[in-house]
Amino acid sequence: MAAIKKNKDEMSFMDHLEELRWHLVRIAIVILLLSVVFLVYPQFIFDKIILAPKSPDFITYKLFCDLGERFNISGLCILH
Repeated sequence: MAAIKKNKDEMSFMDHLEELRWHLVRIAIVILLLSVVFLVYPQFIFDKIILAPKSPDFITYKLFCDLGERFNISGLCILH
């Protein structure tokens, strides 16, 4: 009987579990770091990221306002 050759690219079940473990560890580290950032700078996160589109100087707000004025569509710009 000929011996079965294993491809070097093939991984065993335990190798797959090891890869999965390291992916999960990296995910947990990223979640932990982002949680710390969100807890340290909550005002910035809410004002500049989450609630930014309500601000008149936000880029898409300006774009829709200009489009509304150009095509004479009311309702795209709240201030005008």
